[in-house]
Amino acid sequence: MDYFVTPAPYLGGYGWAFFILQAVAAAIGVYCAFFFEDNIPVRAAFARRIGYVLLIAGLVGVTLGILRLLNVPVLNQRFWFYALLLAEIGAGFYIYNFARTTYAGQMAEYKANSSKGRQRQPQRALTTQPVNPGVPPSEPRPMATTSRRDARRDRKRRKG
Repeated sequence: MDYFVTPAPYLGGYGWAFFILQAVAAAIGVYCAFFFEDNIPVRAAFARRIGYVLLIAGLVGVTLGILRLLNVPVLNQRFWFYALLLAEIGAGFYIYNFARTTYAGQMAEYKANSSKGRQRQPQRALTTQPVNPGVPPSEPRPMATTSRRDARRDRKRRKG
């Protein structure tokens, strides 16, 4: 127990790794919470929720690491990093459980609702009607005698 509450104003190898991971988690949290965009609103809300969790946990971890390096009397104990690690593991389990239950149901509901509204209408048969009803269609030129320029010009004339 003394190991956890003994002041340690330095960061060992694991401490630096944890500190760097907290900074990376905070950066990913900022991206997910504020910059991530998705066309599916359920997925965007889920990413935003994960982003807030990562941002808060990362900022707390970075703050604890800085306070430990500054040798603040009570906050330079190893206990705080381990407590934060346990809290992050708990948050990870919560997100995993949320993703398996609530998020999966929301996505299934969204897909069911979006597929109902997006059902394809039966396509109408294409009828060939002349573009200019009063003008009889001209006979097409033989393929070998036309240039690309002439073919493009003819297509433009037929459309317009």
